[in-house]
Amino acid sequence: KNIVQMIPKVIFVLSLYRSAYAFCPPNVMGSNIQRLKLGTPSTPLCYRRTRPRIGMSDGTRLVPSLNNSLVEVGCDNAKKDFLVYEHMLGVISNHAASSGKLGSITLVGAGPGDPDLLTLGALKAIHAADLVIADRLVSKEILALIKSELKIAQKYPGCAHDAQNEIYRWCAEGLVEGKKIVRLKIGDPFVFGRGGEEVLELRKFGVEAKVIPGISSALAGPLAAGIPVTHRGVANRVVFCTGMGKEESIPDIPAYHPEQTCVFLMAVGRLKALTDDLTKGGYPSTTPVGIIERATTPHERTIRGTIEDIVILASEEKIRPPSVIVVGEAVNVLSKQEKHHQTIIPFRRSAMSLESLSKACEPSGE
Repeated sequence: KNIVQMIPKVIFVLSLYRSAYAFCPPNVMGSNIQRLKLGTPSTPLCYRRTRPRIGMSDGTRLVPSLNNSLVEVGCDNAKKDFLVYEHMLGVISNHAASSGKLGSITLVGAGPGDPDLLTLGALKAIHAADLVIADRLVSKEILALIKSELKIAQKYPGCAHDAQNEIYRWCAEGLVEGKKIVRLKIGDPFVFGRGGEEVLELRKFGVEAKVIPGISSALAGPLAAGIPVTHRGVANRVVFCTGMGKEESIPDIPAYHPEQTCVFLMAVGRLKALTDDLTKGGYPSTTPVGIIERATTPHERTIRGTIEDIVILASEEKIRPPSVIVVGEAVNVLSKQEKHHQTIIPFRRSAMSLESLSKACEPSGE
C-alpha cells in the first residue's frame, strides 16, 4: 500500500528532473551555485567566464540578465549572503543593516590627477565617506587624501568585466552596512567613465546615486601640455573619442577636417591601430599628434609628433596609461620648438596649499 501511494510522487519528481535536464546541458546539472559572501574576498579576477549554472535555493528566483542568460537573484541570509553571476540584480533595500537604514553612494569625478583640480564638492564627499571605491588610474596624490576605508578596482585589459562586478559587490556590501560610499572615478564620471552604466546598475539595487562632476582629462590634459583644443583660424571644432568601446569594440574614426581637433581617451594601448585607422580615414601623415601621459601630476610627460612617427616616439619613451592623445593642427599652435618631440612643464599648483583647503572642507563634527 505504501509503495502504491509513493508512485505518483516518484513520477512527479522524475518529470521535474526531466524538464530541468531538457532546459540546461548535462554538465550544468547538479553543480553548486556560486556565492559571494559579504565581507569575504572575491573570486580571483580574470577567471574564464562561464554560463550561469541553473539551480535554485530557498528564497531566490531566476531572472533574465542583460545578455539573455538566467541569473539567480535573492538572498539566503537577508544580511550576509547575496547570490551573484554576471550581473548583480535585485533590490537590496529590504536587506539594510540592523539600524534599518540603507547606505548612500556618490559617484565623484577625481579630475585628471592633480588634487588642486578636485572640486570642493568632491573633496567634501571624500572626507565624509565611510568607504571609497576608486579606479586604478586615480592618482596617488588624490588617494593620499582619503582617510576612510579604501578599495581600489584592479581594472586591467581583459579583466574589466570581472573587476566591474567586484565593484558592484563592494557597493552592495557598503550599502547593506549603511555606509556612505564614494565611487571615485578618474576625470568626469560621465565622460567615457562608465558613470551612466553604474547609475543604471545601482538602480537595480534600489539606490539612486548622486553624481559630482569632475574636470575631464580630455580638456585638462591638453591644457596642461600647452595645447589649446580650439584656436581661431586653426581649430574651430573638437571631437572627443574613446579608443575602446563596449566589450572591447573599436569605435569609428571621425571624418577628417583640417580645422578639427580630435581628443582620444583610453587609446594609447592601441596607438598603432589608431594611426592606421586615421591614415585610412584620410588624415594626412603629417597631421600633428600630441600625447600627454599622467596629465597634471608630478609625473606628467608630453610628446609631440605626427601620425607618421608618433608610434615610434611613444615606443621610445615607453608611454603608458593614463594618457590623452590629441590629433590636429592645434597640437603645435603654441609650440616654439621645431623638434617634434617636446616635453612641457607640468601643471603648477596654486599658491594656496592643498592641506589648508583640505582642513577647511573637513566636517566640523558639530
